[in-house]
Formats: sequence, C-alpha cells, structure tokens
Amino acid sequence: MQIENCFVENLFEEIRDGLVILRVCDRVWPGSVDWSKPKLACKNIFDRSHNAQLAEEAMRTMGVKMVGVGAQDITDGHKKNILAMIWQVMRIHYLKIIGSKTDKDLLAWVNSVVNLD
Repeated sequence: MQIENCFVENLFEEIRDGLVILRVCDRVWPGSVDWSKPKLACKNIFDRSHNAQLAEEAMRTMGVKMVGVGAQDITDGHKKNILAMIWQVMRIHYLKIIGSKTDKDLLAWVNSVVNLD
C-alpha cells in the first residue's frame, strides 16, 4: 500500500511531527483526518504537539485502543508506545481486509491456498 508523501527511514524520528501517522490513519480509515487542521510545515514543538493530538484523535476515531498511550508519546518518540499505536492501526487495517471472518474461516482459507505436498 503506497501512501503519498510518506516514505519512512526512521520511524521513531519521522513520526514525531505527527504527519506520518496522520497519513497512515487517513489511508487506513479514509476521512479520519480533517486535512484543514494539521500543520504541514511544523516550525516548533507546538505544531508537532498539535499534529500528534490530531493523530491521537484520528486513531480513536478508527477504534484504536489508546490505554496508557497518547499524543505526548508520539512527540517524545517513546518507541514502545509508538509501536503499540502502530500495531493497533495495523490490526484495524487487516480486520478491514479480512472482514468478519472467524478463526475457522481463516484456517479453511489458508488450508485451501497452501499446498503442503
């Protein structure tokens, strides 16, 4: 999945302005970000904090469980908490792809695709 203006080499540094996570959220859940609100050219910590807060709101809109993590973790670059948020966004993305399939449905599909001979 290609996201426009989103090429990341160092996740923990490049996510700190909030824009990367906003782009990902908007791609996974279209409409979760009101693009009139983010500061696209962050000049200071206040702009980064504003974007991180918008990213937190977008993730909550998507249904991401935000227990013990938040916008401050994004701007501070807390690796463990950033990974927790990213994992939740990925989980929501993959649930959208597979739909309301049960474990039994998924196992049946895998067994039909995989040839163990």
